[in-house]
Amino acid sequence: MKNTTQKKSSAIEDIRELLDNNLPLAALKFIDHLGQKTSELENAKGVCLMRAGKINEAVAVLRENVFMGHICIPSDAPILYKINFATVMILANKKDAAFSILDRLNKNEHPYISRLKESIHQWVKSLSFLERLRYHIGSYSNKPIILDFPPGEI
Repeated sequence: MKNTTQKKSSAIEDIRELLDNNLPLAALKFIDHLGQKTSELENAKGVCLMRAGKINEAVAVLRENVFMGHICIPSDAPILYKINFATVMILANKKDAAFSILDRLNKNEHPYISRLKESIHQWVKSLSFLERLRYHIGSYSNKPIILDFPPGEI
C-alpha cells in the first residue's frame, strides 16, 4: 500500500494529467472523490475551477489557500499559490490585486511568472495612449488581460 505522501503525489499527477487533457471538471470530481483537504489539493482545485471558467469560486478557494488565515499573504506562502492567486485576480479583472502580487515576484522564481508578465506587457501595448498613461499612474483599464495559455499551475 502507498504511503500518504506517495498517494498525494500520485493524486497531483492524476490531476495534472486530467488538466493536460483539458478535463478540469473531471479533475474537480477526482479531487472531491479524494475527500482530503490539503493546501496542495486546494491549490489544484483552484486551478481546476479557473480552467473550468468558475472564476468566483476559484477566487474564494485560492484566496483562502494563499492567505492561510492572515490579513496579508505570508512571505512563506508557496510561490505557486501566489502565482495562481495573481492569475485568478487577472481573470476576475482585479488588476490592482494581481499587479500587487506580481510586483513582488521575480520572474526567475518560476517560468509561469514570466508568462503572466508577458501577457500583461502585451495588454499594456494594446492600450490606447491615454489608457497607457493611466496604467503608469495606477489607474487600470477595464479591458481584460488575455492569457494565451491555460491559467494556473499545479
